[in-house]
Amino acid sequence: MKQHALKNVSFLAPLLSLSLSVPALAADRTVAEKFSGLISQGLGREVSAQPAKDGVPEAIKAAVIQRYKTNPNSVAGIVKKLSASAKDFSVAWKGYAERKAALLKAEEKAKDLLKKKKFKQAIALLEPEISMVGLDSSGKTPKRAWIATVDAELELVKLLAEAAAKGKKADLAFSLAAEFANRRAVQDETSERLLWLAHTEGKLIRNLSFGQKPEIFNGVDTLAKAKRTAMLQMERMPKGWIHTLPKLGINKIELGNKKSAKSGQWAYLELSPKKINAKTATYKYKGFWVERWDCKFTDKITGIDPLTMEFTYELKCKTKRHPVNYSLKANFKVPPAQWAQKSYRAIPIVGKVKRRGPKWELKEAFVPDLRWMKKRR
Repeated sequence: MKQHALKNVSFLAPLLSLSLSVPALAADRTVAEKFSGLISQGLGREVSAQPAKDGVPEAIKAAVIQRYKTNPNSVAGIVKKLSASAKDFSVAWKGYAERKAALLKAEEKAKDLLKKKKFKQAIALLEPEISMVGLDSSGKTPKRAWIATVDAELELVKLLAEAAAKGKKADLAFSLAAEFANRRAVQDETSERLLWLAHTEGKLIRNLSFGQKPEIFNGVDTLAKAKRTAMLQMERMPKGWIHTLPKLGINKIELGNKKSAKSGQWAYLELSPKKINAKTATYKYKGFWVERWDCKFTDKITGIDPLTMEFTYELKCKTKRHPVNYSLKANFKVPPAQWAQKSYRAIPIVGKVKRRGPKWELKEAFVPDLRWMKKRR
């Protein structure tokens, strides 16, 4: 495996990563089943994760009573606070579930169109159905609740992303990175109720394990770990999507390897142009190209492929340097934003390959705004 060594890599790094067939949330039991099972063991009696009439899961209520059994007033106050949060969950879940049900027909039709390789029709079907969240005025992904109505659109965003990449709509494909950043893979209602309470009333939930049996501690820890995993998925999906693009036909250009992209193919790279204006960006390099070989997986996660929800891991390789002399010229279809033209750091450039290396040339090029990715792991 070969790769060109670039300076100031930030948005798309690390570039060397492959996915392993290990689902991010692989489990034999749901979060709710794990939690209630452990709490039941700790209490010595069977308790359910299902909600009581006040909306608080029975297992949580039982843990509260056990933790504060010498202080009935504390039990009543804590349950009242958890009940109020549970009501907010019910409202959020209703919005999510209704939106999810409304999109099922479009989802099935889009899958059929993709199967038939009718990418334009799939895009035309899906775009109007998706609420594009995008970025806020500061160029960041907006804040959101633990469950949002747009989470119901995640499957449609996946289908649209696949259609955009395979249909060679590179501008749409790159814009969808922000849409992945704004959506979370939602689990079953009972588990999500528990995670909602762990998110909104984290301190109260964590306190339930103090001074209690190890099984209760492990039950509370199960919620914390499940919450972190869910957040990790959402945080890593955007970079995972960028890393997935070569598998769908939008290659990553290695300037030292002319075989890394074909003429006429959409491709992307990240570098610091020597010169950039509204029409073109140019880059010249005379030095060394790093050949990487004997690569092995590390345990460092680089992203999550949103189409499969599998983690991607960084590779550690042996390297060898080769002297090279090459250049790149990108002809913009859309003038880059001022931040890109004034940037001293590496910027992502996407375009259709007009000529391969060593004198690379891209046409119909554009600069996607991926600055917000820098603050993600």
